[in-house]
This record gives sequence, structure tokens and C-alpha cells, in this order.
Amino acid sequence: LSQAIIVSGESGAGKTESARHMMLYLRYVCQTSEELETRLYGSDPITEAFGCAKTVRNDNSSRMGKFTTLNFDSGSKIQGATLNTYLLEKTR
Repeated sequence: LSQAIIVSGESGAGKTESARHMMLYLRYVCQTSEELETRLYGSDPITEAFGCAKTVRNDNSSRMGKFTTLNFDSGSKIQGATLNTYLLEKTR
């Protein structure tokens, strides 16, 4: 069974924080260790360093889109994750 959660919004709307709260919830419900979340979001500073720009609404607006895939075992525990980033625009 495949399911998806889409987080979208304007610059500065809180998409990153919303995604972090969803991950916290899923980690809690699935009784998964904090290590997975730490590893998954550990790359954020690197991707953000190359993909941010100043906008009217946000001094550090990301130009990256992120696609996170969580892998579950038969007991509904998170076993792993994949994070892909996409450059959304080159003009800034």
C-alpha cells in the first residue's frame, strides 16, 4: 500500500518545519530511533548552502524541492529512507 503526504506553500510558510513534525509523528507511532531522522536531515545544511537565495519574503529561501521516501517493514516500522533534492529554479 503506497501513501503520500504533500507539503506545499509559499516561501517562509513553514514547509520544512511541517515535514519535520510529520517525521517526528511517524517516528513516534512506528517506534523508530532518532538516528534515522538525524541522518535524513543531516544533509539539509549542505543542500541549503548551494540552493538558497534572498527573496522579498525570506532572506534564506530554498530553491530546492525535496522528495523523501520512507521504507517500512512488515511490522510497520521505518527501516530506512531516501531523500532526493531537486533544483526548482535557476534564476535567483
